[in-house]
Amino acid sequence: MSKGSKIKDAFTKNIGLKIIAIVIGAIIWLAIVNTSDPSKTVTVHNIPITITNENAIIKKGLVYDVTSKQDVDVTVSGNRSVVSDLTAEDFVATASLKELSMVKAAPVKVRLKDRSNRRRVDIISQDVNTVTIDVNKVIKEKYPVEVQFEGEPAEGYVAKVKSLSFNNVLVKASETANKKIDKVVAVCDTDGADEDFSATCKLKFIDKDGNTIKPKHAKLYKKNVKVFVHLSQEKEVPISLDTVGKPKKGFVKKSIELTPDKVKLVGDAKKLKDVEQLNITDPIDITGASRDIELEINLDKYVKKDLFIEGSHTVKVKVNIEKK
Repeated sequence: MSKGSKIKDAFTKNIGLKIIAIVIGAIIWLAIVNTSDPSKTVTVHNIPITITNENAIIKKGLVYDVTSKQDVDVTVSGNRSVVSDLTAEDFVATASLKELSMVKAAPVKVRLKDRSNRRRVDIISQDVNTVTIDVNKVIKEKYPVEVQFEGEPAEGYVAKVKSLSFNNVLVKASETANKKIDKVVAVCDTDGADEDFSATCKLKFIDKDGNTIKPKHAKLYKKNVKVFVHLSQEKEVPISLDTVGKPKKGFVKKSIELTPDKVKLVGDAKKLKDVEQLNITDPIDITGASRDIELEINLDKYVKKDLFIEGSHTVKVKVNIEKK
């Protein structure tokens, strides 16, 4: 028998038995593999979702915010040697804004970073299948700049804004961010100041509750403003008031109550020097009064020129009228 015939007989003789042997061998091999490296199912948590194709929104002059969960948990299955050590860092989760639906949702796609393991690991399920997106128009609006002083000037002084390098600032913000902004404030430190000065002060956003905020998608076109501050002296003096006329027969003026009974005046030290009290020069007429008289008086008209009131500009007056 030739050598070729022998080789042919080796492959064709008893072929059925040989096929059975191969199948049995494969089964035995799989059993060994599954015994030493069995299949396992695990859940990998907190895979961050990356938003892709942002230009699909930005090129339209819009901005966006993700309003749903921004990470995903996946359940995967595969050989224990492969899946046991998987962490969130081994996966990539993406949501493309090109695939944004009419209801503003984008599908979340998860894959393994390591290509060699992709066929060995099956992603069975994920807890987040879509992310919801809030799309906003961008608004440009001018805000007046307000000054907020921090710290206390030297004793007897009060800080006032003399002028600003600009009075309004342009803000570019999304509709959502714009609703959160109540005003723009320049924060200026006056601690220990006893003479006029200027300072470059930082601008910040303030909400309706008076809190400093840093809303996303909100931009100040200028970050600082130069503030020129005037330091005036202040002096607290009593308020003086008198009455004219007499109460009804059988009644008497008992007392006059003023709330407050003092006022802080602010201005040049020389002009304050001679002011010992604030005189309300229009007396209250109590002629024929048989009961208490109560009224509120604006103090501004009784203040000397170039002096100003710090605090409340009104005083509540009560003239107590009693029977004799």
